[in-house]
Amino acid sequence: MENGAGEFLKNRWADLLAILLTVIGVIGAFIGPFYTLDTGAEIGLIDLIAHNPAGVRVAVLFTAVMLVLPILSIALSLISFKKKQLAIFPLMIMLSVAIISLILRDSLSEGFAAYTDWAEEISVKQVHFASIFASISFFLSAFFSFFASARVERFSIADIVEMGMLVAMATALNVIRLFRMPTGGSVNFQMLPLFILALRRGPLKGFIGAGIVYGLITCLTDGYGFATFPFDYLLGFGSVALVGVFSPFILKKGLKGYNLKGLLFILIACVLSTFVRFIAGTVSSIVIYNYGFSAAAIYNIGYIGISGAMATAVLMVLYAPLLSLNARFPALDESEEE
Repeated sequence: MENGAGEFLKNRWADLLAILLTVIGVIGAFIGPFYTLDTGAEIGLIDLIAHNPAGVRVAVLFTAVMLVLPILSIALSLISFKKKQLAIFPLMIMLSVAIISLILRDSLSEGFAAYTDWAEEISVKQVHFASIFASISFFLSAFFSFFASARVERFSIADIVEMGMLVAMATALNVIRLFRMPTGGSVNFQMLPLFILALRRGPLKGFIGAGIVYGLITCLTDGYGFATFPFDYLLGFGSVALVGVFSPFILKKGLKGYNLKGLLFILIACVLSTFVRFIAGTVSSIVIYNYGFSAAAIYNIGYIGISGAMATAVLMVLYAPLLSLNARFPALDESEEE
């Protein structure tokens, strides 16, 4: 029994540490702003929603970012103990939470400070401290989630070469634009090689290749500024990790030619990935360009939806050749296909 517990801790210490840091971040976010030793004022989550001190928009965002998403991350971390393909998603979620919590810091501080009934009980410094403390905890949680995911993956020369080739293809296709949006974004086929990358190499390598490597290259060459990197690029293109989760069902051994099950999984995977990219782009438009939610959603669906649909259609056409390629040069090892 002791050996079993020791082996579990040896293999899962990074996951457990990420979960602990997530919990600490949530506690810091909700306790820090609402408690002072001087007045003894205790204001909890229910009071936050009921009294709405910072406005509906801030209260809803604060609740979703600081509570709902971390709980989802913890749940996925626990599930990933059995399904390691899901280990990439706690990383993506906590990275999103950390970035958003930093961005929301000023708006939360102003919202709480402007509410006169609570102004004496809650100081701007308290909110800043709690937000920074929570953000640091969430960033550390994302780091250990990444470590937990990466330690079970092996990067071969074939992995690196294929990832480089597909990223280069995506970079070239990004230049060939059907049309370009006024304040950023365009319709093109850049997502197609990224979908294939995630399909062939799985969710973690898909996130690294598409979100980190391709996202950084594209962010630097597009010229919209590094402030757009977290949502539009890192999380926007990193969303292809979802396609990698479905890879064992799409490129399953024994499948030949076009089959309904594989095509259906391609459609589901690409739709989910495109939807996550759309959400990331919408948040970016709200935060960076001060769009309203409706305007941001309409703007982003105009090019992300079309690009995702085109890449999905071509990927479905290429499904049979991809099966043949994977049969000759399998990318995922047996443990990843289980």
